[in-house]
Amino acid sequence: MNGSGCSDGLLFPPLSFPGLPYDTNEVALKGVFSQHGDIIQVKVICHPVTGRTKGYGFVRFSLEKEVAATLEKMSDAVLDGRTYGCISQTVDDLLLETGFRPAL
Repeated sequence: MNGSGCSDGLLFPPLSFPGLPYDTNEVALKGVFSQHGDIIQVKVICHPVTGRTKGYGFVRFSLEKEVAATLEKMSDAVLDGRTYGCISQTVDDLLLETGFRPAL
C-alpha cells in the first residue's frame, strides 16, 4: 500500500454508473458504495451552468478486488426507485464517452 491508499501504486479505472437518479449527489453515491470497499474518489457529473446532475457518476476504489466485488453485486441495482448500471471502463473510454477524465 502506498501513501495514496492504492495497492502497489496502481490506480484502477473508476466504475461508471449510468442511470443514477437526478438528485443523487457525491455524498449519497459514496454512502451506497462504501460498504463494498475503500473509496478514494467519487464524482457525480453535473451540468456546468445549471449544476443539475446528468444522471451518471464514477466511483474509484483502492483495491482491484473491491472493483470486482462491486461489479458482481451492484450491476443493475436500484437507488431511489431507479435502476442504474455498473460498468468498468478505461480512462480513455470515459474521456471519449463523457469528456470527464478522472484525476490520476
